[in-house]
Amino acid sequence: MGDKKNQRDIGLFFAAKGYVTVNINYRLSPDVIHPAHVKDVAAAIAWVVRNIGGYGGNATRIFVMGHSAGAHLAALVSTDGRYLAACGLGLGSLSGAIPIDGAGFDVPELMATHEHVYGRMFRTAFGDDPRNWADGSPTNHVPLGKSIPPFLVIWAGSGEDARPQAQRFAETLIAVGGARRDVSCAG
Repeated sequence: MGDKKNQRDIGLFFAAKGYVTVNINYRLSPDVIHPAHVKDVAAAIAWVVRNIGGYGGNATRIFVMGHSAGAHLAALVSTDGRYLAACGLGLGSLSGAIPIDGAGFDVPELMATHEHVYGRMFRTAFGDDPRNWADGSPTNHVPLGKSIPPFLVIWAGSGEDARPQAQRFAETLIAVGGARRDVSCAG
């Protein structure tokens, strides 16, 4: 659920600090399932890269940020290069990713430990096939030696299940060569 119209204040906040901000929409479940959401995000990023100069932005300084499901999608589009590649871009098109309060970095693990909480929501978004859950998990797209953009993984306390997911994802990024800044989570 949600709509970019509800994020106007975020755009105004960043604009006041000199940043061009693009709030995007993507198709929602149950109308579509994975990977439709992340394909929409990749298409929006491609549009931004190709058009942001006309709005005073810099196409070589694109950061992807999202909250909750948006955090999951920001992380997935920044780790699984297939989606940007389908739009003629690479992961190098992104300067960084900032997922905030994401709980879906490792969907199979979350389903195994918290299906009673997330089962219906994640089955609606990913279907019933555990292979689809694994494919939609950003953690599974962070292999050793892969060049991915820098990440700032934030957990701000909107759900206890988000904290361990955020910590493990950050630790995975660090384990494969990401620069360690801070693995602690505010909350």
